[in-house]
Amino acid sequence: MTSYHVGNIEEAGEGLEAAMAKYLKDNRPACCGVSVTGLSGPARIEITGSAARGA
Repeated sequence: MTSYHVGNIEEAGEGLEAAMAKYLKDNRPACCGVSVTGLSGPARIEITGSAARGA
């Protein structure tokens, strides 16, 4: 999972960490946070992810 944050990545990271703890529990993906100067339109955060299902 990659998240792109506008502004202070520490502030955005707190909310993202809380959401991951609530919804993903112990199944958290590897993740990377990137601070950017802007995103498309009024967006403040963009998250991309991919998943694979075992056989």
